Amino acid sequence: MSGMEDAQVKQYIEALKEGITGKYGATLIYSKDCRILSDHIFKATGRQLSISTIKRFFGLIPSPFNPSKYTLDTFSQYLGYDNWNIYTDSLNS
Repeated sequence: MSGMEDAQVKQYIEALKEGITGKYGATLIYSKDCRILSDHIFKATGRQLSISTIKRFFGLIPSPFNPSKYTLDTFSQYLGYDNWNIYTDSLNS
């Protein structure tokens, strides 16, 4: 995420959240939603995100930290992009 303004990163993350919930087909409200999404992500990407990571990303539990590059790359791959950088580039074009 280096080189990006914080406000811009937040916009990209919000767009990523919208893309994920759109592909998943529902709003994430409960732990079971996060578990099912974790399974979908693993099947689509071969990469694992914990239920807690998904809860933190979607604001279901508080987190003092920004999402890791691994988390952003994994969510981007779930949406069909190679990684977070390619995903954010696609939003600018």
